[in-house]
Amino acid sequence: TQVNAGTLIAANATALGGTATGTTVASGATLRVSNAAIGNENVTISGNGVSNAGALTGAGTASLAGNVTLAAASRIGTTNAASSLTLGGTVNGAFALTPVGAGTVALNGVVGGTTPLASLSQGATVPLRIGTNSVTTTGAQAYVGPLTLASDVTLRSTANGAITLANVTGAGFDINAMTGGATTLNNLSGVDAVTTDAPGSVTLNGNVLASTVTIGEAAPSVCGQVGN
Repeated sequence: TQVNAGTLIAANATALGGTATGTTVASGATLRVSNAAIGNENVTISGNGVSNAGALTGAGTASLAGNVTLAAASRIGTTNAASSLTLGGTVNGAFALTPVGAGTVALNGVVGGTTPLASLSQGATVPLRIGTNSVTTTGAQAYVGPLTLASDVTLRSTANGAITLANVTGAGFDINAMTGGATTLNNLSGVDAVTTDAPGSVTLNGNVLASTVTIGEAAPSVCGQVGN
């Protein structure tokens, strides 16, 4: 399926037809999954979508089990706060990914495992749920909105990009931040273990509430409560 312009609404599990060739969303167009669970359909996306709402969006309870490939810097998101978009497959592509919208975006497959993303930037009002054990970028990862962990996860920047974590609910899971650049931890709660690696620098602002906090960097900057 080719989505070259406008918004294509997929409102049932087979709306995109057979899965052999996948679906491609051109820059400026949007694929909206509406109250449907799409199976193993691989989707390639580009751009910000119609009205910058996302090249791939969810309305109601929406999910995609197939893999997502970024062919350019792209946005994904939801149509409103009552909606959710769950990606069950992998996400790859050497471009920036930006979750947008007011509803929850869930990343349940490995992100950047084959081809690291250029960056991943969550907006301050975008609820994000990470249910994978690995997110890899070459550049920065900025989690500045509500972030809920649904799995132990390692966040890795291969080219010393900054990793910023704010407003994280751990739900008893571990989080590892691995970069030779700057790591910022701000207002983490309910995390079992927080670990950062030795290169780079780390700043702890606000409370970092976890059963175990392991800081690999020398001389961290600390402002707030650390540990439970």
